[in-house]
Amino acid sequence: MKASQYSLSIAGSTKNGAIDSERLIEEVKTSPDIGKALASVDTKGDECLLRFTDELTPGEKAALLALVLAHTGEPALPTDRVDTHAVAVKDAPEYSGADFEVIADMRAVVDSGGAPLLVQFAGAFVLQDGDSWDVAIFLDGAIVPASQLHVQAVGIFPLATHAVLTGLSRKAHTIEARWAVSLGAARAYSTQRSLACAQLL
Repeated sequence: MKASQYSLSIAGSTKNGAIDSERLIEEVKTSPDIGKALASVDTKGDECLLRFTDELTPGEKAALLALVLAHTGEPALPTDRVDTHAVAVKDAPEYSGADFEVIADMRAVVDSGGAPLLVQFAGAFVLQDGDSWDVAIFLDGAIVPASQLHVQAVGIFPLATHAVLTGLSRKAHTIEARWAVSLGAARAYSTQRSLACAQLL
């Protein structure tokens, strides 16, 4: 085998004028049109130097140029799916405040690498005559409006809400289930509640 290297202009050869080495190596590895391994990617200024373990055929060179042209330069999403659960520990918490407060133990910190997240909150609650309150999912301290539910009934009831979170930045995010009371009080039943976060991509 004869090692080979190819020099490209980052600004002129890529989609967004940027290179992410790890992602580009993975894209070459999974390309059905390139049978040689990309050993390294080095950048200096506008130059990108691609080193292969063997010399590319004309067809592989053409496939490489097309692949680099479509390369976005964004870091790859995590290969492992992110699944996080918050489990209730405190027994039968109650709350009567008008401001949204985190339901006991219903907080999770998640880093999906920017991938969308499906968040689901579910639990059992005790409602007495005159109770009126809301529950919602919060992302980094801000309410997710579509997840907000109003609760007003009498008895022990199961309750569930969910949200699909998109456009997340590549950092750890705090996900919470909160409640706010307009009349009476909000009461959780036993420890029957959970907050689940699952990566969609």
